[in-house]
Amino acid sequence: LHITGVAKEKIQIGLKLLTPEKNDISQEISVEGDQVCIKTTTPLSVQEHKAAIGQEFEQPGWDDRAIKATFTLDGDKLVEHLSGPYTASNTRYIDKDGNLIMVM
Repeated sequence: LHITGVAKEKIQIGLKLLTPEKNDISQEISVEGDQVCIKTTTPLSVQEHKAAIGQEFEQPGWDDRAIKATFTLDGDKLVEHLSGPYTASNTRYIDKDGNLIMVM
C-alpha cells in the first residue's frame, strides 16, 4: 500500500476502518427536486454534502483535501463524480430487494 499526501496517523485510522468489526458506516440520502443531500456517518466523522444535480461544488475529502464534486443522474442511479488530487465516481442505487448499493 502506497499513499502520498496523507498523514501516517490518518492512514492507520483508515486501515482500521476497513476491518468488518470497525466498519460502521451509514448514509442518509435525500432528493428534493434537483437538490441532493448525502449525509455520511463514520466512526471518524459526519459529513453532509448538498448540491443541485449537475452543479459542481467543493467538499472536504476524508483526509481534508479539497475535492470538487458533481451529482448526476443515470437512469435510476445517483452518480457522484469527484475530482481534485484524485478522480473517482461513486454510483448509488436501490436494488430489487430495497438495499442501497454503492459502487466505488
